[in-house]
Amino acid sequence: MATYLIKRLFLMIPTLFGILVVSFLVIRLAPGDPAAEKFGGAGQAASGVNASRGTEAAEKRFRQRHGFDKPLPTQFAMYLNRLVHGDMIFFQSEQPIWKELWAALKITMLLNLIVFTLIYVAAVPLGIISAAYPRSTFDRFSTMALFIMYSLPSFWVAELLRQLAMQNWLWSSLGFQSRWPIMGLKSQNFDSLTSFEQLCDYAQHIVLPVLCLTYGGLAYVSRQMRAGMLEVIRQDYIRTAEAKGCSKARVILVHALRNSLFPIITLLASLLPFLVGGSVIIEVIFNIHGMGLLSYEGVLRREYDLVMTTLMLSAVLTLIGILVSDVLYVIVNPRVSFEDK
Repeated sequence: MATYLIKRLFLMIPTLFGILVVSFLVIRLAPGDPAAEKFGGAGQAASGVNASRGTEAAEKRFRQRHGFDKPLPTQFAMYLNRLVHGDMIFFQSEQPIWKELWAALKITMLLNLIVFTLIYVAAVPLGIISAAYPRSTFDRFSTMALFIMYSLPSFWVAELLRQLAMQNWLWSSLGFQSRWPIMGLKSQNFDSLTSFEQLCDYAQHIVLPVLCLTYGGLAYVSRQMRAGMLEVIRQDYIRTAEAKGCSKARVILVHALRNSLFPIITLLASLLPFLVGGSVIIEVIFNIHGMGLLSYEGVLRREYDLVMTTLMLSAVLTLIGILVSDVLYVIVNPRVSFEDK
């Protein structure tokens, strides 16, 4: 196992470098640059018009100072040097990115950890029960409900919930003294609250964003779990266990469950990058200053270092997710060995 892990870690290096090169080219070949955004705006840069000679001179000095007037290979080398030394900056303010990046990353990771936990805690049992009793009333109803949930766009649901939360008459009729909080992650008087009140206030603020981020993934993962379980319980060894007199619960939970987890484990590699990616639409609607909103604003302002750092974090988590999935395959099913990979 140790040899396999070391080999995979070394293989990550050229993969990450290739991702770095492609990401750098895509971002740098897009119209505009930080100098145009800082001094003239993208529109002026595209039309070749500057407000004054002073602005043009300042823009030229800015490009020279940060190497934007140099060939792309030189710019890439300068970026690698900043990356190695950790000197990543916001070009608009010329300040390090780490403080804002870490603040946004904590928010996004906390929200998504809650979301992923809810998805798996609910989806796995739903998939197991649906597969254990196919074509039952529960299976038909849950399938219909989950397909409806999966088809609903998250931005539409988020805006609908936001509009409902703004209706004072709704909350007064339900016995609430004030309407449900919808913007940000805490109230204006958060610092004056007790620890328990702060926890309740934070929980109230994240309910709607977490709900909007959860229902789609819940529907998808539960269907994957159901499909994986149905495939396994049709195998010969499951019928043999049933013929020996094993109870249905033992057949499902002991003999079938481990092998049916393969699709769920595979999904792990695609879910991990969301820990740093966030959701731009949900964060904008609920005014959450997480990684999604920060990255989106970084793209608009041509903050190359911020965007590249976010892309690299997502790439690293994707590769780690794939590696963790491979390890979990062996743990779940000992018949799978590292030599098979």
